[in-house]
Amino acid sequence: MRAHEIYFKTLTPDDAYARLCLACRLFGCTGWRRRFRMEMKGLKPQDLFFVASSEVYVAASNWLWRMFGGEELGGTRQGRGAAVTFTFGVQALWGQQATLRVVPLSGDAGGTLARIAFLLDTVARWGALRAKTQHGFGQEAEERAFTERFGLAEFPRWNDEELARSGWGKKRQSEYKRLRDRHPDWDAKIRTWREPAPPPKPQLRPLVIEKRSFKLAELPAVVNELLAQIEGVL
Repeated sequence: MRAHEIYFKTLTPDDAYARLCLACRLFGCTGWRRRFRMEMKGLKPQDLFFVASSEVYVAASNWLWRMFGGEELGGTRQGRGAAVTFTFGVQALWGQQATLRVVPLSGDAGGTLARIAFLLDTVARWGALRAKTQHGFGQEAEERAFTERFGLAEFPRWNDEELARSGWGKKRQSEYKRLRDRHPDWDAKIRTWREPAPPPKPQLRPLVIEKRSFKLAELPAVVNELLAQIEGVL
């Protein structure tokens, strides 16, 4: 019997639970299993493609192509520089209306579901759900979160004068400017909007998706902070 098993067997379940951090209580740790299981339905294979900003397209497109097999898996590459185009020889799982099901495994099923719902909602609004988010994987649009939070039909394309006439407070205007200044269609030099780019085709094409990410090593602290906010009301 290993040392951690001896240690946990000397504690009552309540004492063991009290000694765990909030993240470990939910996601599990040595001697304490995860409180839930996730199931995904509605996914089907389709050809792999990426969308990326023009800067990422030039800087990282070759890397993405090589990372996912390149010629070794039947991919193709044509052109050079910003005009280069790629196809991938592998497929990905995708579902426009895929269903994610969270199955509580034991304990407080209602509390487990509430915590998972809170974390997923927070990730969808402010973060990303995937490894290697620094490369744009799994990111969620902050613009969409902004429009949903303030009940807008779409993200406004306002210049400084129109924003000043909007009636918004300083805090909301500041948040809008932060998102607008990072938008690929906003020209910061002349302070106006460019014409929007056409919709991306199903291959590696320029498109910006706003994101906020954190390092993998910071995940336990981030999860603990988020769980602490709801621990007192569950």
